[in-house]
Amino acid sequence: MFALISIIPAKAKAVTLTAIIAIIAISAGFIIYDAIFSAALNLTAAPSDAEIFLNDKKILGGTTRLASGNYALTVQRAGFATETREFFLEKDETLDLLVVLSSNSPETANFFEEHPDERLAIEGFHSNAHSQEAAKSLQKHPITAKLPFIKQPGARFRIDYGTCGPDSNDFCLFITAPTGLRNAAISQIYDLGYDPADYSIEYTNYWNPFLGEG
Repeated sequence: MFALISIIPAKAKAVTLTAIIAIIAISAGFIIYDAIFSAALNLTAAPSDAEIFLNDKKILGGTTRLASGNYALTVQRAGFATETREFFLEKDETLDLLVVLSSNSPETANFFEEHPDERLAIEGFHSNAHSQEAAKSLQKHPITAKLPFIKQPGARFRIDYGTCGPDSNDFCLFITAPTGLRNAAISQIYDLGYDPADYSIEYTNYWNPFLGEG
């Protein structure tokens, strides 16, 4: 190996060394870029030809890599009311954002009815957001993969999941069953491989044994 290197001309050695340094510098640049611009904004704007400004700099829709920090977003188009949003991005955070402009002119009053592709883009965003939320819920609460559970025959009781109330983001299980079968529903949670005591459980006119009386 040493003998092979020793016979390489000095000029070739210099070129090889330069190439190696360039590769290292480029790799380091990518690492630094990823470390600084670790957050991302996934933006869907409708109409799709609206002008988009982020901290007063014009950007395109889709994915924009960003550093963590505060941002002000403006979306505007002739014939539509301008929308502004302010948000903060954490390091490594990805924000999925949909901005739909409202018509403020008779000329654009039926814009989305006349442009089904724009309407489909909005529907696609909602569908993708729903899929992402479902995936996050499954990862955080694996029991959701087995719900809803409906006791057969006759659907005598069922177990569902959701948030604990309209003003809450806490995860809850919901049991719908006649009074005499609600303990059976609790036993079913054990049979599914989960401990009911790990969850907030909501019943209708039923004492929850894991919360105590009252």
